Amino acid sequence: MLAVLVIISIVSAVAVPRIDTVLESAVKDAAVRELVTDLRYARQMALTEGRIYYIAFNKNMQTYQVSVAGKPTQIIIKQVVLPDGIRLLDTTFTDDKFYYNSMGAPSRGGTIELLDRKNRVISITVLPATGRVRIYR
Repeated sequence: MLAVLVIISIVSAVAVPRIDTVLESAVKDAAVRELVTDLRYARQMALTEGRIYYIAFNKNMQTYQVSVAGKPTQIIIKQVVLPDGIRLLDTTFTDDKFYYNSMGAPSRGGTIELLDRKNRVISITVLPATGRVRIYR
């Protein structure tokens, strides 16, 4: 019985750090996938509704929001706070806003850079002509 407990303790000591790494990686991957999905969603909604949709990034608050350009004010569809372990470094978009026009075309191409806990940069690029979204790790 004691030998079984020793073996279980050893296996647990080895497995627990790996579980933390797997969970951290899952949170990071989920945050990146959600951002990519939101970019694609904004494009589809702009095309479907014939309205201008945009994503506004806030580096200070570590958030982004999906909005519809409206008159006199915007309509916020979704606001996301980036999880711990993922940090918004920078975007190449003017005023950190990325637009899809009423035809679903991007205002221009650009890149969103995120940083994970291991200081690895994750780049999400939106191509200028098509609006296609790509992830570079």
